[in-house]
Amino acid sequence: MFLRLFAIVVALVALFATPRAAFAQAEEAAKLKAEGDALMGDIQYQAALEKYEKAYKLNADPALLYNQGRALEALSRYPEALEMLRAFDAKAPPELHARVPNLGKLLADIEGRTTLLTVVVAQKGATIKIGNTVLGTSPLPETRVNAGTVKLEVSLEGFDSITREVVLPGAQKKAERFDLVPKDKTAILMLDSPVKGATVRVDDGAPTQVPTESRLAPGKHVVVLQAAGYDDNTIEVVLAPAERKKVVIEPGESPVYERWWFWTIWGGLVAGAGASVVAYAVLTEGPPDEGTIPPGQLTVNGLRPHGTAGYGAPREDGAGRGRAPITVGPIPIVTIRF
Repeated sequence: MFLRLFAIVVALVALFATPRAAFAQAEEAAKLKAEGDALMGDIQYQAALEKYEKAYKLNADPALLYNQGRALEALSRYPEALEMLRAFDAKAPPELHARVPNLGKLLADIEGRTTLLTVVVAQKGATIKIGNTVLGTSPLPETRVNAGTVKLEVSLEGFDSITREVVLPGAQKKAERFDLVPKDKTAILMLDSPVKGATVRVDDGAPTQVPTESRLAPGKHVVVLQAAGYDDNTIEVVLAPAERKKVVIEPGESPVYERWWFWTIWGGLVAGAGASVVAYAVLTEGPPDEGTIPPGQLTVNGLRPHGTAGYGAPREDGAGRGRAPITVGPIPIVTIRF
């Protein structure tokens, strides 16, 4: 019986205490709002904002959202002011809306003083600052910031920081991209060639067989490719700081045995019966147009045409004795000398 009575008493105390506590919080919130209003009149916007924030925690009155928005506007914190006033627009009842007839114009005006900024950094984890304010780290989502001329700074350990002055247009979007350069600016040059076994020398250094790679200072470098049977091929490569570049180097001219003009054919004729044509090749280079015979027939003294009694025998009719046509060609690229 005693326990039932005790439970009833506790319930009654709680029932009456809850409205009393709520009333006390509402009273405190109203007091803080009044203090904030006074501070706004004294142009102490930051102190007024703090009063409004405390009051809203005690009593979530939408009117306090509007007050916070106006204090943030006065502090030139336009993105936050816009967010707060939009929250007021969404939560305020019609009778409270009626007390702010120019809310739409106010929202448009504040939005016109902001920009939706996107900062893209090639490296992840970089710190992004606008002025003295840290926006976050890369990758950073689209962020609303104050419009105007600002300084963007991107920094990351092990890389050189970049500071850039940027003009941010009002009520528009803006994207800025950054690619940080490592403090170690050594570049990497990877070299290869279709001719396997070829060697390369970089800036008169020791020859190394392809494929190979070298760590080099930024700037211009001279690379020489050498391969057996080919002429040397010299090229210049320009490397940016910390760049990683791959270059495939073709050899010089083809091997000498593949040049069409390399072989020169010499012909010799031996007089007398049964004489034959002796042809042999010598490894002599000559101009491709020297001694060239177009395709056709060549008349040589003392030889029979193919299919007669044999080369070197005179014809029985005596006509054209000692002369016979020999077909030569088509060999436009072969040099004949005799």
